[in-house]
Amino acid sequence: MIKYLLIALLGIFIYSFIEYRWLKNVYLKPIDFDTKHKIPDGLKGKRIIFISDLQFDHKRRPFLHGAARNLVRRVNALKPDLVLLGGDYIHQEGKQNTPIFEYINSINAPKVAVLGNHDYREYEKSVTMLQDIGVTVLINEIYNYRGLDIIGVDDAIKGVPVFPIHEDNLSILLTHNPDYFEKLPKSTYVDMALAGHLHAGQVTLFGLYAPITNSEFDQTLVHGMIRRPQGSMYVSSGVGGTVGMLPIRFFARPEIVILDF
Repeated sequence: MIKYLLIALLGIFIYSFIEYRWLKNVYLKPIDFDTKHKIPDGLKGKRIIFISDLQFDHKRRPFLHGAARNLVRRVNALKPDLVLLGGDYIHQEGKQNTPIFEYINSINAPKVAVLGNHDYREYEKSVTMLQDIGVTVLINEIYNYRGLDIIGVDDAIKGVPVFPIHEDNLSILLTHNPDYFEKLPKSTYVDMALAGHLHAGQVTLFGLYAPITNSEFDQTLVHGMIRRPQGSMYVSSGVGGTVGMLPIRFFARPEIVILDF
C-alpha cells in the first residue's frame, strides 16, 4: 500500500512540472462579458491577448528560459494586434530579472501593461525596462486603442489604485489584483475587466479547492469569469509563478487569454 502511495505521489510531482509548461488558450469574445457599449468599427476583427504573472526568475534557481521561450512562441503564433500585460513580470529583486524584459520585447505586437505587487520589489527597474522596450505602462491611466478605453490601475497591494475618469466608450479594466474589481462601487461600470495575481491557486486539490489564494475573498475570485453589477471580469490563471522555488502547478494550468473582436 505504501509503495503504491509513493508511486502516486511521485507521479503527481512529475505531472506538476509538466503542467507548468502546458499552456492553454482561452478564447473569449465581448459577448462573453456583460458589455453595454457597441464595438467601435476600428476594433472589429482585432485580436487582443492578455498574459499575466510571468515570474520566471528566482534567486535560488536558474531563469526559466524554456518557459519564457515557449510563451513568446505561443503568443506570436496567435498573431495578436495588441498584448495586455497583467503585472508580476519579476518574482523578486535580483540580477536575473533582466531576461524577462528581453522576452517580452520579443512578442511581436504593441504592448500595454500594469504593474503587479512583485514588480514593486524593483519598481524603478520594472517600469524603466518596460518603457525602454516600448511598452505603455498604465498607472491609473487610460490608453485608447481604436475606440476601446483600456483603463490600467495601480497594484492593489503595493500601489495606490485610482479609477480614472473616462469617456463613455467601450472599456476594459486592466488590474493585476481581482480584489480591486470586487471592491469597486456598484455604480462604477466597465464593459470588461481582466486580472491575474491568483494563479488559479497554483497548486490545488484537483481544481476543486485552492488551499492558498492570496485573495481577501478566499475562493470567490480564484479563476474564471466573475459577474458583478459593475461588470464582468475574467481572472486568468497566469503563465508562471512558483511554489517556493519549484516551477510547478497542479490543476491550475497556465493560460493565454485571447479576446477576439
